[in-house]
Amino acid sequence: MRASPAAKVAAGATAVIAVVYIIGVIVLNVLVSTHLTEQNDDHLAGRLTAAAHDPSMLSERVGGDAPGPPLDNDDVDADAAPVFLWSMNAAGTVTAHSPGAPALPAGLFAAHAPHDGLAFTASLGSTGVFRLKLARDGSGWLIAGQSGAGDAHTERLLLYAEVIAGPFLLLAMFFGSLVVGLRALAPVEQSRRRGGRVP
Repeated sequence: MRASPAAKVAAGATAVIAVVYIIGVIVLNVLVSTHLTEQNDDHLAGRLTAAAHDPSMLSERVGGDAPGPPLDNDDVDADAAPVFLWSMNAAGTVTAHSPGAPALPAGLFAAHAPHDGLAFTASLGSTGVFRLKLARDGSGWLIAGQSGAGDAHTERLLLYAEVIAGPFLLLAMFFGSLVVGLRALAPVEQSRRRGGRVP
């Protein structure tokens, strides 16, 4: 059975919209991921600056589930993962300062030569993916890090929403184009049936 001209036009328009939608989704996801990474880097930089000015912050607990009174600082944010702090001496020995801070794998900085402002994402084994940032501290380094699980969850939710919305958008585009095409071709079809000319 041959497809009607209206169906062909609707299918073509839908294919174009599908390509535009996919490109839009890719661009949006890259922008969201970049924004989340920059936001985390700013948060880590702020924590490093505060710890450099007030060394007592190095041993403060992080997160809302640790025992003791709640902390009144900018690190504990309902919308952000807690920030953990480590220090690394000139020999490359890493010491965890924040209670509950996960261990940083040996050789982590072999692939990432330390320099002031260095920020990278690393897998800490069973602990998961962490965003880490370094700042110079005398002859050594201060390291701040936070889990990337929250950002990964946000990106997954966005992707699910795009995957669910995509088919509905394309179906609506197809049927909308089909209806418009059929209405536009209706006078032509009626004239053809009558054997007359199209005005």
